[in-house]
Order: sequence, then C-alpha cells, then structure tokens
Amino acid sequence: MTGWLATAAKRRPDALALVQGADRLDYAELAGLASRHAAMLAGLGLGTGDRVMLEAPVTLESAIWLHALLWLGATVVPVAPSLSPNAARTLVPGLQPRALITSNPAWHSMPPGPQSGRADLIVVDAAQAIAPGIAPIAPAPDDPARIATIILTSGSSAAPKAVPLTVKNHAASTAAIAERIGTRPDERWMLCLPLEHIGGLAILIRSVILGAGVSLMRRFDAAGFIEQLAKCRITLTSLVPRMLDAVLEVGDHRPPPGLRGIFVGGAPAAPALLERARNAGWPVLPTWGMSEAGSQLATPDPATAAEMDFHAEPSVPLPPLPGVELRADPSGALQVRGPMLFSGYLEGTPPGPDVEGWFTTADRGIVDRWGAVRIIGRMDDVIISGGVKVGLDAVCRRLLECPLIRDAAVVGIDDPRWGQRVAAAVVAREPGSGLDEALEAWWRRHLAPAERPARWRVVERIPRSSAGKPLAPALRSLFE
Repeated sequence: MTGWLATAAKRRPDALALVQGADRLDYAELAGLASRHAAMLAGLGLGTGDRVMLEAPVTLESAIWLHALLWLGATVVPVAPSLSPNAARTLVPGLQPRALITSNPAWHSMPPGPQSGRADLIVVDAAQAIAPGIAPIAPAPDDPARIATIILTSGSSAAPKAVPLTVKNHAASTAAIAERIGTRPDERWMLCLPLEHIGGLAILIRSVILGAGVSLMRRFDAAGFIEQLAKCRITLTSLVPRMLDAVLEVGDHRPPPGLRGIFVGGAPAAPALLERARNAGWPVLPTWGMSEAGSQLATPDPATAAEMDFHAEPSVPLPPLPGVELRADPSGALQVRGPMLFSGYLEGTPPGPDVEGWFTTADRGIVDRWGAVRIIGRMDDVIISGGVKVGLDAVCRRLLECPLIRDAAVVGIDDPRWGQRVAAAVVAREPGSGLDEALEAWWRRHLAPAERPARWRVVERIPRSSAGKPLAPALRSLFE
C-alpha cells in the first residue's frame, strides 16, 4: 500500500523510525513531518505521479523528504549529492523531472533558463524549514501499479539506465526478504550505502513497510560502523565487499550479539573475504540482486550461510528468494521472473521482461538442480585471447585470493598478437620492492596462461562507483 508510513505510525507510533547521532524520530513524529513536507510540495503544484529528483546524502533530512514524496504519491528519483546542475537534466533522456530537492547552493543562485538546466524545473531547498501554518495532508490513495521510484543504474561500464519500480515491486521485494530471513519486533537496520543506489534506498523503504528502525551513517568509516552497531543495537545491515574488508582490517572486533545478518552485494565478494569474515564471527549473507528487481533476488538465510562453502566452484550457490524464478538461456545469460521485477526501462531500451515475464539479465551463471544460482560473471566480461575464452570476473575472483592483494579489478585490452589480453589493477596489502616479481610468480602458479595479466598496475585504490562497482572506463585508462 502507498500508506506505508501512515500504517507504521498507526501500528507503532512510539517505535523508533530513524536515528542519526543525537537526532531520533519515532514513527508518529516521522509521519507528522512527512505529511507536512508533502503539503508544502503540494502547495508548489506537485502531486501524484510527478517525478522529483532528490539529492540524497545519507541524512535524516533526505529520509524525511523521501517519505514526504512517497506520502504525496510522487515518483522519487534519488541522485548523488555530487550531481552538478548541468548533469542533472541530461542524466537520462526522457526523465523529465518536475522538481529537484537539493541543498546545492549552485541551483539556487542560478537563474532559470535553458543554459542553467533549470527551465521549467521547480527547485526546492532541502534545508528550508516548513512553515508552522502548513497543515498535514492525507497520504496518496493506494495504487500498487504507481511508480514509486526511478533508480538510475550505476553506469559503471555504460550510460545509466532508468529503472522504474512500482509500489507492488517494492512490497514484493520486502515480503520475499522478510520471509527468507524472518523479522523481529526490535529490528534495526544500519544504513551506510548510498541512497541513489537500490542497496541503500531499499533499506529505507523496506524498513517503513515492516515498521523497523534505521540508523543512518552519512560517511562510512569502519571504526565508526563497528561502534554504531553496538550503540544502536543493530540487527541487520548491508555492505559492499570493500566496506566489509575495511571492517575486518580495524582489528580483532567481534560483532555485537544482536547482529544477525550482513548482506554483502553490489560487487563480487572474494570467497576468502567471506570466509575471513565468518571465521571472525560476522554473520555474512552473500547476495545476488539488481536495481531491476528492487534489490535482492537470491540470498541464503543466516543458518544456511553459516554452513556454506564460500570456495565452491564456479561460485557459491545462492538460493532464490521466495517467489523468484531463475533459469539460464543457452548462452549462459541468467533470466529471472517474479513480482518484484520491473516492467521495463523508462527509455524503452534495452528490452525489459518478455511477454511471459522473463527478464534476461547481464549476468552469466548457472542454475543448479536444487534451483540455486551460481554467478560466473557478466555477459560482457568474456574476452578471446589467442582463441581462448577468458572470463574476467573469474580471473578477478582468483586474484582476490592472492595473499599479496587487498583489492583488484580486471579489464580486457586489445593486443595485436593475441586479440585481447587481461589487464589488472591491484591494491597491495604491503607495497614494496619485489612485489611485481612475487605477483607474477603467484599467477604463474594459480592462473592458466590466457588468464595471467599481460599488464598490471599497483594502485592506491580501485576506481569504483559509489555502489562499489569497478569503473571500467577508468580502469582501461590506466593501460592506455
């Protein structure tokens, strides 16, 4: 239902909804703020179905505006806080937002007009106080088919695509995850992923549907994360692999006893990283998902994850969530069907689900006889080197098992003799003399000839999107 917040406020008015530092809101307080913010937006002429870009740092303020837009029945388009005015209007052809909610002063000092990107765009100051005289309004009528959010995909290797998700999509995703891992009356999520990506946004939406609390962490730092887990009595959270690695590097910290799951996704997680975390007591739950499905598609429950062989070949088997159907086509492309799945991209291309509801993903894998999915890589990550097919994701997973390497990313580069060769960027655990020779010796022992990097660079950090995915164009530029 569209009245998720109104329902939560009615059922659990005094329950914690949001907390950041010393600022706390229960569900009754959040509903009051959201309804008055929605009334202010309605006074500007905004209403049901209008697309509104929300500049979305991980703050209490952003969460209130998100809930206000959902209360109003508008379509939320979360965008990165670093988005420039000129980039905002050209993100996706056909997006055509009615308004932008932002704290960027560049927007407010720029006069309307075609050159500014502000023509016909209502710009709302995210920090402005709501006038005391503004009365709350009722939430928008229930409509499962209404588009609640539009997610702009990361565009790590191509231009971003606009993914519309309906009220029904978000509700189905939440129900499937809740069925898989269960729910608790005292559930509290830690949110430290970007809100412009589905991994972060889904936490806020999932929590209000279930009436759970959320602790917001604007800038992730591993030591602060560990401290907040205990202080805020966190039960669930989501991390990308590089965040999990940073947590493990802080020192010999055990997770608080109430923490029952850390969803790990957004990018492939090295088996060694998952095993290291589990051995240290962290309840890691490897996941597979995508924006087009409202977040997760395959996730084990905590008991299953505790017994998983993270080093299984070709990858760890992940059971699909309830209601999710999976199969692989003859080329190895994974196909998915389920009620959480979107109906097609905003711009109409590439194709969305077919007439039977099956969506062909960009991921390559197999579905085993028990129905679990094993991710092998991306459909576009295969190169031909000297007539041999090489899966770049598989090579990267192997590199991450090297004890000399903290992080790695792999791309294919053209080669006049072999057609294409592997190139790797690596972050060393202990940089120093002799590293290149040690790396070369390691992959001679562990990689097939066509898999061995023909070129490599030791870098301080891997160029990644805010969602943790390697940026292919930036990686290739290292080898130009």
